[in-house]
Amino acid sequence: MAAEILVIDPGKAEVLSPTDSLSGKHLFVTGVTGFVGKVWLSELLYRVPDVAHVYVLIRPSKTVSPLKRFERFAERSPAFRPLRQAHGAAFESFLRQRITVLEGDVTEPLCGLDDDALARLSPQIDAVVHFAGLTDFDPDPLKALEINVHGAVEVGRLTQRFPKAKLLHCSTCYVAGEVSDTVSESIESGLSPNGQRFDPVAECDALRADCEQADAESETQDWREMKRVRIEVGRRRANALGWANVYTYTKALAEHLLATQEVEMSVIRPAVVECSRSYPFPGWNEGINTSGPLLWFLSGVFRFLPCQGSHLFDVVPVDTVSRATNLALTALLTGSTGAVYQLGSSQTNPLTFGRAVELSNLAARRYMNRDDAKPLERYVLRHLDSQPRDWDDTPLMSVPGFKRLSGGIKRTMNALSLSKVAP
Repeated sequence: MAAEILVIDPGKAEVLSPTDSLSGKHLFVTGVTGFVGKVWLSELLYRVPDVAHVYVLIRPSKTVSPLKRFERFAERSPAFRPLRQAHGAAFESFLRQRITVLEGDVTEPLCGLDDDALARLSPQIDAVVHFAGLTDFDPDPLKALEINVHGAVEVGRLTQRFPKAKLLHCSTCYVAGEVSDTVSESIESGLSPNGQRFDPVAECDALRADCEQADAESETQDWREMKRVRIEVGRRRANALGWANVYTYTKALAEHLLATQEVEMSVIRPAVVECSRSYPFPGWNEGINTSGPLLWFLSGVFRFLPCQGSHLFDVVPVDTVSRATNLALTALLTGSTGAVYQLGSSQTNPLTFGRAVELSNLAARRYMNRDDAKPLERYVLRHLDSQPRDWDDTPLMSVPGFKRLSGGIKRTMNALSLSKVAP
């Protein structure tokens, strides 16, 4: 892999070679079962085959061991396809030489590693890469607090137990909060996006206490309703400090707490992580996330996307995030690092929502014009272009209109006794 360019500051560009810098290194990684972590691990092994060893922390499930979980996605995931093709019959042998699966959980003290494991790893680890976290916009605040916040703190504490290790923490660029201004690529612990000063530890305690109080005062034992109330509690606390939702709020709290620890650290902040650009192959994504449901929605009879067409849609391919991670890790290991790296596209290659809808229309036309397309698709749907629509453009097709419509359908379905009308 050729040397890459990483801009450390606007007036200076340093040539960094992940191949040279990461070869022979021992890495400890969390979150490799997730979308970004999976692509990063595969691409690291593909492009830097001489990395000494990678220790991956995987949480066990009720029925599957961490090792079996890793073996399953290594054997089957499209993310590992280039690696499987490159090594052929020697693929499993290569993984055994390069990978050790460790059972653990980031929410446990020191990620659940015992004294023997810590003693074995301590002199070896050069860097810790932390991908693990909840990525739902509004998860249960108590769960997000455990995984996104306390999990990051425990990873930081673990890094301190490795004498020569440095920490690369994966966050999100939306920790900047609801501001319309230039955001400094730095972390000032205890300063919220709207300028309020706060104590990160006290904020975590207050969030937990408010959620527990909401549970205690609940008039129902329906866990869905109790979760909904906790999310409202978390959202109110997030909004009060300038964050849009529970996800960005808890990811930001993690940054603020990590900034107080005595560990050499860099933070990468991806924007909206989307389909791959080239690795493992163009267009690959995992599961149904972000833009996928929107494109499916717009390809049907609904033709309006509630958005401002001129607003920026900052998407970044998952393999671009993967390579940027290796560059930031290289900079961290070579001592030429910055504190924070924003991994986005808007500054140099901006994409607007209007242009995204236009490109989606072109893709839909191409898809529906193929030889095996149904007549309805070929002659009708491909001519019905989608378009951006303002929040209150019309009473029916606006966001409030759709919310009223979906609410009415939900109430009707809840009141309907299916056993009386269907066999």
